[in-house]
Amino acid sequence: LDRVLEMPAHDLMGALDELAEAALVTTTETAVAPRHEMVAVRVAAVTSEGARRLLHRRAARVLEEEVKAGATLDVMWACAAYWDGAGDRSRGLQLAMSITNQLLELGSARDAVRACERMVRLCSSEAEQLDVTRLRATALTIAGKWAEAAGLLKNVTSTANTIACPTIRARDRILETQAVMR
Repeated sequence: LDRVLEMPAHDLMGALDELAEAALVTTTETAVAPRHEMVAVRVAAVTSEGARRLLHRRAARVLEEEVKAGATLDVMWACAAYWDGAGDRSRGLQLAMSITNQLLELGSARDAVRACERMVRLCSSEAEQLDVTRLRATALTIAGKWAEAAGLLKNVTSTANTIACPTIRARDRILETQAVMR
């Protein structure tokens, strides 16, 4: 919280004490939360769009540092959600794709496939969907799921042709051919 708000410690402590004294929040060692859903609804209603986006951006930056330092996949997804809330969905997508590539490098192909399935909701364009589909097909081939990969790679080729995307690569065609032959 202090890293996101960047408030002087004494101001933050005073604000938290006031909120707790008014019975508006509960605190634990790791979290501060509204005591009641009505409090959360009211805070959301009076917070401007600009302030909300700023808070989301700051939270995303803090979580992104944690992800780069080796935090869990749950933290990565939270980070992507905050980038989305900050209005920068593509940054969350790029982070998720980077982590998914790391999963593949570590040999966690099944985790990478699941990450790609979740990642689709972060896509804002057909080109981004194409990139995620291509990554998922790669993960499927590494996981040995050749038939499923072949189907996805056919979609990659046809979608790329439909949207006149110049990123159809020879590698996609080779993977598609290998997947069909298996």
